[in-house]
Amino acid sequence: MPDTHLVADVLWQWPGVVDLAKRAASDPSPPSPDDTFDDCPMPDYSALGRDLGERVSAVRSYVKRDPKVRLAVLERAGYRCERCTESRSFHGFLDVHHVLGAEMSDRYYNCGALCPNCHRDAHYSEDSDEINKGLLEFALQFR
Repeated sequence: MPDTHLVADVLWQWPGVVDLAKRAASDPSPPSPDDTFDDCPMPDYSALGRDLGERVSAVRSYVKRDPKVRLAVLERAGYRCERCTESRSFHGFLDVHHVLGAEMSDRYYNCGALCPNCHRDAHYSEDSDEINKGLLEFALQFR
């Protein structure tokens, strides 16, 4: 494994490289303006996106869910996430996650009340299988 200190020492000795920290300590004259941002190419963010978006039509299919199941799960959870330690109430935007999928089962014992972050984890995180296994074990106790 190369000695990283040797690499840094070589870079600091490279012609034209100035250690500003050492220079500021030994030079009593006022420092020159910091122009480091001028040296870095920056994207023009004003060119991204657009105004006056275009509407498009879309056809969508979904699995019909029983609103009574959703309400029962939210009430069971006290409108709080059943996975994380977040203690605040998520009235109005707490998600009901169907652990086995809504197509497989829209039952009280297949669902968990999750905050938006935990719901995203249950679908997309690397450990989503373990998360869903734990959620299903928890929900099945209400069968």
